[in-house]
Amino acid sequence: MEPFELIATLAVILSCILLLIVMKVKRQIKEIQLELDLIRNQTARADFTPYSSVSDRNQGQAASFNTTSEEIKGTAIDKQLQFMIQKGQKIAAIKKLREAKNMDLMTAKLYVDKLEEQM
Repeated sequence: MEPFELIATLAVILSCILLLIVMKVKRQIKEIQLELDLIRNQTARADFTPYSSVSDRNQGQAASFNTTSEEIKGTAIDKQLQFMIQKGQKIAAIKKLREAKNMDLMTAKLYVDKLEEQM
């Protein structure tokens, strides 16, 4: 194997490793954002300053609340989701959350899982 081929192979391997690390960090950011949403929904404080979303909201990656009425609405949704989880309708709860907050499947699943943990 020539030095040029070796360098190209190493570059591809390093690129793949970096891509995996970035994907892991993005997932951790989503989980942290979900935890913040859950905390905000449970406290329903009007003076809570929302975090700035890292992802594009048009892609449904993260939902945050900007007004008190939306926080209250989020709390009501959480209560509905908890009721559905208690009835054994976890998949339906994920679907409802996706429709209500325009989330992608993975984010909605993580959110419902966090709600379930807190019950």
